[in-house]
Amino acid sequence: MRRNLAIALAFAALHAGAALAYHGDGRDLPATYFYPRAHAIAHGTDAYGGLDYEYPPATLPLLEAPLAAGGDDSGQAYHQRTIWLYGALDVVCVLLLASFLRRRPSGELLLALALYSVSVLVLGRLALTRFDLAAGIAILMAGRCARSPGRAGAWLGLAGALKLVPLAAAPAMTRRGSSLRLLAAAAAVPIAVQVAYFLWSGEVGLSWIGYHAGRDPEIESWAAVLADLVRGLGAHAGTAFDHGSQNVTGTTARWLGRLFAVASVGLALLLARRVRQVDADRDLALLAALGVLVALAPVLSPQYLLWLAPLSALLAPRHPLQAALLAAASVLTRLELRYSFDDLPHFAWSAIALVALRNAVLVAFAVVLWRSVTATGRASGRRTRPAWQSRS
Repeated sequence: MRRNLAIALAFAALHAGAALAYHGDGRDLPATYFYPRAHAIAHGTDAYGGLDYEYPPATLPLLEAPLAAGGDDSGQAYHQRTIWLYGALDVVCVLLLASFLRRRPSGELLLALALYSVSVLVLGRLALTRFDLAAGIAILMAGRCARSPGRAGAWLGLAGALKLVPLAAAPAMTRRGSSLRLLAAAAAVPIAVQVAYFLWSGEVGLSWIGYHAGRDPEIESWAAVLADLVRGLGAHAGTAFDHGSQNVTGTTARWLGRLFAVASVGLALLLARRVRQVDADRDLALLAALGVLVALAPVLSPQYLLWLAPLSALLAPRHPLQAALLAAASVLTRLELRYSFDDLPHFAWSAIALVALRNAVLVAFAVVLWRSVTATGRASGRRTRPAWQSRS
């Protein structure tokens, strides 16, 4: 136990030091995108619905939190406080993982925290300037509470209230006799947030849905990679900065985006059906469904890996390969952002190849989880113990 405590504190110190090492940059997203909107809401200049803001109302407390400290009201100060806020959430996640795995052998705890650290720290400032780690912690708690449908559904509903897509993974956690309770809890949280926002502000707060309507495939997604390949064969395709990201445009890209959106949700539902047939572990099924949804998403922003990293680390002692693949995908994402991202809008083949490799690793991550779901469900005569429980 003392050794596990020392390991936990060492990793917590590592993540805290990483957050403190980053400094605000007035050109990055918190200062250029989040700060003007947070400032406008805080000072009554504009209401949420008039801000061309892409996130649901559940993100508003996180949006306004960096202003709550008072004092310096500049965009630079807002940016730095955002880094500290998500740095603190990152440390909380490390401590949660260490607490859940405290009874495991020291080597397993070390493996889990090391793979989590690679998956998160390699993304650098990206992990400390977006809402996604908050959704990742909610997903972690949903997996942790997998045996309690009501609590698991509520935590997954919170993740969905922040980012919406995790709600599509809820069917993978359902079982006979508990499906309605879990799905109701998952739906209740985002609905309650929207109702509370309406009662507080007087506006419906659904402008974020219209914001994403008709969005083209994000330049790092499989849909965009295939559109790039079709362009090489003579089809029309271009790129444009829209909806907060670089996207591939054109009829082919638009239809590929729709196809991948339908395929990702359809495969997640197919997985849910398979999970009920083999009675697989709910936490593993949740991660597998999220893996499918992220790997095939027509909008695949790099920070979406943060949805997966906490729960992936929790399951690493039982299923190390999937966590290693996610860490590898994070490393490739960092390489792509550092060396290839600026070349993607120009359809440079080396950049497209690196993105395709990263996406292939994410597909492998989803496939390994899918196979693990089937394997654990088939285990004869006994159920696999959750990773946070001690061995007998």
